[in-house]
Amino acid sequence: MSGSARTRFGAIGGPHGVLLGTFLLSLFVSSLQIMPASVLTLIMDDLGIGPTRASWLVSLTLLSPAIMALPVGLSLDRLDNRVILLIGTVLVAVSGIWSWQTALSGAYTELLASRLLTGVGIAMTWTAGATIVSGAFAGGRAATATGIYTASAPLGYVVGQAVPPFVAEYWNWEANFGLFAVAVAASFALFGIVGYRTASVAEAGATPRLSDFRHVFTHRGVWIVALMSFVAYSLNLFFNSWMPTYLSAELGFSIAESGVLVALFPAMGVLARTSGGVISDRWLNGRRRPVPLGAFLVTVVLVVVVSVAQTPPVLAALMVLSGYFVQLGIGLFYTHVRELVDDFVAGSAIAVLTMASFTGGFSAPAIAGWLIERTGAYLPTFGYAFGLAVLGVGLALVVPEPDRA
Repeated sequence: MSGSARTRFGAIGGPHGVLLGTFLLSLFVSSLQIMPASVLTLIMDDLGIGPTRASWLVSLTLLSPAIMALPVGLSLDRLDNRVILLIGTVLVAVSGIWSWQTALSGAYTELLASRLLTGVGIAMTWTAGATIVSGAFAGGRAATATGIYTASAPLGYVVGQAVPPFVAEYWNWEANFGLFAVAVAASFALFGIVGYRTASVAEAGATPRLSDFRHVFTHRGVWIVALMSFVAYSLNLFFNSWMPTYLSAELGFSIAESGVLVALFPAMGVLARTSGGVISDRWLNGRRRPVPLGAFLVTVVLVVVVSVAQTPPVLAALMVLSGYFVQLGIGLFYTHVRELVDDFVAGSAIAVLTMASFTGGFSAPAIAGWLIERTGAYLPTFGYAFGLAVLGVGLALVVPEPDRA
């Protein structure tokens, strides 16, 4: 590389290069993850499957992270996080190409297997990325940087909701798998150029013992924060996975219109996940509980209103509001759970959080699809979302604040 090129890359290198590279990687991984949601109608028609089977194409990418979160988290406390990020990237890119080919051949079972492998890669890239970013920024900047990093997921959902219908219209829906797989590989290449040297290996110092891990896995506060994240991710994936189909099947919107409309929901996550930590740090003097409590209270009301709204302007406004409040606490959860345990087991605490988060994300589309198929209506699915939001309020009322002594 020439001296001038090194100078240009050095200007955006260091911690900010780490953030840029991991942010873009997570963005396109998230796009690939949610991609089938906005073209489910086409997928169901082409593959001859119903809502429940179609929902697995989204849900399986969340099942693998739910299962893999704990072993990945344990490895993050001991191994070079960059290697884990690389392995995860390779798995996502390869599985994306595999998904493309199996979708073209109409092989539903093989497509499910490829999506399951995508989920394994997601578990590694997401958790390693979060740990790398938080480790690259010192002091009070870590919470802000982590919040920005977590905003990559909803922005990726925006891309993954809005782009696929247009690719399907001008090419075919299967091509989206290959398109996003290439983008994932290119993003890691950028991270390698601008952030690889700055991203640290696992912290040297105290090596976690079995008793340390046991303390994390039995910590009441860690599990309450994890369950709040379970609720938030469940609501997040409920809106992202089934709202496009609801709008097109029940309210008569075109696939492109519903995809763009629902894209407003994850778009607000970019602001929500970034602002949650800022609100907590600057307006609430570091208190964490009020942010998720307020978010879940507003969400309870919004779920009810969304279930009866029908006109595009009202639905657009509701997607904006719901997208903001459902995701307001998500970025903060990653800071909150770390503050409840010692630094050298932070990766394990994040692993518990990630396991609960992806379990919620995995279960919500499948449960919603099952309810639709069993009842033939969408109203029960909104009742399910309402119950989740109420549970979130209850958890936020009892979650402990970090000890700042």
